Amino acid sequence: MRLVGRSRRSSGLQEILVRSGAERAVRCAVKKGRLDKTTDTSKTYVVLKVQNLKSTTIDRRGREPCWEQDFMFEICADGKGFIIELWKKGLLWDSILGVLWIPLATVEYATDEGPGSWWRLHSEVIKNGSEIQGTKTPTSHEILLDIYFALPFAMILSEIVAKF
Repeated sequence: MRLVGRSRRSSGLQEILVRSGAERAVRCAVKKGRLDKTTDTSKTYVVLKVQNLKSTTIDRRGREPCWEQDFMFEICADGKGFIIELWKKGLLWDSILGVLWIPLATVEYATDEGPGSWWRLHSEVIKNGSEIQGTKTPTSHEILLDIYFALPFAMILSEIVAKF
């Protein structure tokens, strides 16, 4: 059963789940892009990197590619964030167009996918040793993503019961 509408949760719930050491499910809907004119005829795709996991969208052509692909990752409570990369297909090798670091501390809990938000991609990754801290130097590329932690099933069920 799926709850109607979208319900965001406070960071208090996130704090409880992080302190308990529970694994969490982060969901990311890669919706579409707004790319500059140099990508008119190029095929582009998005790579998501979360902890030791990596997933890739299908490639799409044009300045406004529409990927509409959903991903879900089970992550450890100590995870710091994840990387979104935009790549352009090439004849011999692919080239990166932009990157985005999303700290998990900024991700909210929700019961369902929403409209998403536009994110500006950057050209550089900021690191402290081997640990990623963020990204810098904005590009002209943007990507529409909806990112949220899926609520544990027991909490969704208790909400449904409370409504009746």
